[in-house]
Amino acid sequence: MELKEHIKILKSAKWFIIIFALLVGVGSFYIGYTRSTNYKTVVSFDVLMVNRAATSDYQYGTYYDLKGAEMFVQTATSWLRTPAVIEAIYKDAGIGYEIDNIDRFTNRFKTTLDSAQSFTATFNDLSEVNARKVGVSLGKVLSAKALETNKDTENKSLFELKASEPVVAVSQLNIYFVTILGAIVGIVIAIILVYLKKYFTE
Repeated sequence: MELKEHIKILKSAKWFIIIFALLVGVGSFYIGYTRSTNYKTVVSFDVLMVNRAATSDYQYGTYYDLKGAEMFVQTATSWLRTPAVIEAIYKDAGIGYEIDNIDRFTNRFKTTLDSAQSFTATFNDLSEVNARKVGVSLGKVLSAKALETNKDTENKSLFELKASEPVVAVSQLNIYFVTILGAIVGIVIAIILVYLKKYFTE
């Protein structure tokens, strides 16, 4: 197919392409406007040893302490991928939640291992108030679970989780960029549809 034929096809469908691109652009603007403000929240956790496990190898005591703390950090971060724990956090915060997709639900919190005895949990929310509530509940639920689960033979907790105050930072979405990008994507999709129509009608 020569260039002239391509130009003829696009000219004949120019109004369809323009209207389709405008609709996608308007839709992108609406989505960007309603979700333009996002609040990223960070909660830091430190692992504290409250009862040292008994060992005859006293020269290796510090090493065992660090290894135990490191393993406990890995366990604590895994809790934030557990539906039951995430449900408990939102219930404690008094905020409703939906489980329409289990994978998306269990990926609400992202964790970063900062050291053998500390980690950071981050999440996003559209409401600053809800972000702070969830951040506080995140610290409460994980700290309580830490005391319940890591017990020695005498039923004493070996480690304690100390949560920081949640730090909330606002993140603004560039609405104009989203709108322009949506319009460009609309043009590309419209052109593809025009050629698909021509292909199936010939």
